[in-house]
Amino acid sequence: MLGLGLAAIRDVVSFLRYAEQDSVGTPNPLASRLRGTIMYGVSQAGRLIRSFLDLDFNEDEYGHRVFDAMYPHLAAGRLPLNVRFGQPGTGYGQYENHRFPGYASPFTWLSIYDAVADQTAGLLERCSKSGTCPKLLQTVSSSEYWQGRMSLNTTEKTVSVSCVWSIISWRSWSVMRGSRVFGA
Repeated sequence: MLGLGLAAIRDVVSFLRYAEQDSVGTPNPLASRLRGTIMYGVSQAGRLIRSFLDLDFNEDEYGHRVFDAMYPHLAAGRLPLNVRFGQPGTGYGQYENHRFPGYASPFTWLSIYDAVADQTAGLLERCSKSGTCPKLLQTVSSSEYWQGRMSLNTTEKTVSVSCVWSIISWRSWSVMRGSRVFGA
């Protein structure tokens, strides 16, 4: 049931982008008016974007690309949706949640071999086959880079994942992850 939200996002955006009317004849208010679509999410909503791609929801039921571009900001992993007792609100921690399967391979955009998981996979593997991959802008802080395993996108020596033209990854060192102002 947790993945139902991903299907709803896909279907609503696909309808607004491509359909002239719904199944009972109600006209689409945005028919032929959208030039493109962008999905943006911070932290957990950014993890939703990564899950959305990994589970191949960027392709609608007719084979169309749903989002042209995606911007997961401060998001390193995916949401634990396809696990028993899935809890999409859990996060990774340096000292907690080590046994909860929220941060499982793949971590990288492109397919690489993960020796720990003993698998070759990437978040863009499925959409690459269907030609529905979006352009990506990924921004992370030091927390996501080191604790959230985003370093694998730049430190894995078997493939240069930063050189793909449709993926831009920006790392901000020594900046605060959140937006709280102390003393205010």
